[in-house]
Amino acid sequence: MQRHCDEELQPLLDRGSGDICQEFAANFCGWVEAEWLNLDEETGRVLAQSVTPFVQSWRGGNWDYVKKASDEFYKIARDVVADRRKALRDPEEDPASSLLMERDAYGKELDEFHLV
Repeated sequence: MQRHCDEELQPLLDRGSGDICQEFAANFCGWVEAEWLNLDEETGRVLAQSVTPFVQSWRGGNWDYVKKASDEFYKIARDVVADRRKALRDPEEDPASSLLMERDAYGKELDEFHLV
């Protein structure tokens, strides 16, 4: 996380100014999510760089972009679930694997719709 923090904060420090919320915090939150989900670097970057434009579009009512970004977030989630179905990871370290190992009250796997 320290590396992501440094990478996201450095441009503001280099300029000597910036919007800490728009230019740092949203992207950093995306990296926190990426690390939590154990995403690869490329997918993590897509997620992290999508958060700020998504929030700005939501606030500004740019619903076409909100839909586009939302579709990308869902694609990432579906890809994570598909990847973990192929090769589960340690459920103590990987929330997606943990969810895939859960069963409902009838002993059935959780529905993919709810996983994503």
